[in-house]
Amino acid sequence: MVKQMAVIESRAASDAHFVSSSVRAFGRAGWQFGSLVIFAIAACSSRAESGAPGAAAGASGATNAVSSSWCATDRVLSRKCRRCHQDPPLNGAPFPLLSYEDTQVVDGRGKPRFQKMADSVASAYMPPQFLSLTPPVELLTDEERTTLLDWCAAGAHSEDGAPCDGGT
Repeated sequence: MVKQMAVIESRAASDAHFVSSSVRAFGRAGWQFGSLVIFAIAACSSRAESGAPGAAAGASGATNAVSSSWCATDRVLSRKCRRCHQDPPLNGAPFPLLSYEDTQVVDGRGKPRFQKMADSVASAYMPPQFLSLTPPVELLTDEERTTLLDWCAAGAHSEDGAPCDGGT
């Protein structure tokens, strides 16, 4: 597990360096290209191979009812993601994540947005440590990371449409 985490951290640092180099060299187009490359890399790796928290639970079908709920996920998105994933998105974010419906949008290739979220979180690409913002972007805690990954692995379901604390 420690070795897997070292590999993930090394890969995340390498990815962040690649994207920041692209931004310096090519401006906004470099950020978009770097993001596309990182998303492609993330999509090709599975959560189980990455040693991501919650991978075993997702693979076995067992989930934590509290941490894999939409409302728990909504709270994490509100605390850590919506600074950029708003409407319109800021700081190069590719899409908004303001509501449950936003997480269910399917792209032109048939991939649901929540799967893109899981890929980005599992690969440590998100939240982005390569952006220089004030205040700085905060990493996900282990609990927040597990909440997002478990919810996505469980199929990204909502609780019968009932609004969460934040009203989404």
